[in-house]
Amino acid sequence: MQDRTTIRACRLLSATLLAVSLQACGAYQASTTEPPPAAAAQAVPPPAQPLVFPPGRPPTRFDPSTSDAWVWRKVEAREMRGAASARAAVEGFYRMHVARSASGIPDGKDIDAYRRWLSASIVQGFALGALERDKAIAENPDMKPPYIEGDMFSSLFEGLTSFEVLPQAEQSGERATFAMRFSYKDRSGQSDWTDRVVVIREDGRWVVDDVLYGGDWGFAAQGSLSTSLPAEEGK
Repeated sequence: MQDRTTIRACRLLSATLLAVSLQACGAYQASTTEPPPAAAAQAVPPPAQPLVFPPGRPPTRFDPSTSDAWVWRKVEAREMRGAASARAAVEGFYRMHVARSASGIPDGKDIDAYRRWLSASIVQGFALGALERDKAIAENPDMKPPYIEGDMFSSLFEGLTSFEVLPQAEQSGERATFAMRFSYKDRSGQSDWTDRVVVIREDGRWVVDDVLYGGDWGFAAQGSLSTSLPAEEGK
């Protein structure tokens, strides 16, 4: 009877010790096992940066003394102006113009070449136009100024690449008008049209006084060279 009691006590003790051992082993394993990695955080894109445009060019105070207007008004020696005959004046001017192809009111180094072939009234109009153009460039640098582009001496914006003085000419005293056959040729083809050029004798020399635009297509220059230029106040 005592032996059975002893055996039962031993078995109970063994079971208790086994339970304690298993519990301790589980706690140790739990303490040494790394926790599962947390789900990777989703990348958050940086906030969109607003578009930053470069600032426009600031306006500057216009200084009239820096304008090409004063170059246009420079007095030239009389013998350097125009030509001895009306036809020679037309031919000489347009040979020079085809070579230089100034766009808008001629500026810089082109002024001397053009001024010698032009009448005092056209030179004055170019001086006023240059003043208006240069003032606009200084005060509104991000806007296209007037008189900056386009051929002033024919109906076509792009200008001309060749010319012919037609036989039809009208001359009365110190004024003559020539019909001019102008052509513009590029890779896309050739355009031809007729304008009329007015020359006058001024100080004994013939000079170009006006161009009467004759182009009949859309966007052709309208009117004449003289009416496209600004006039002095009070005139």
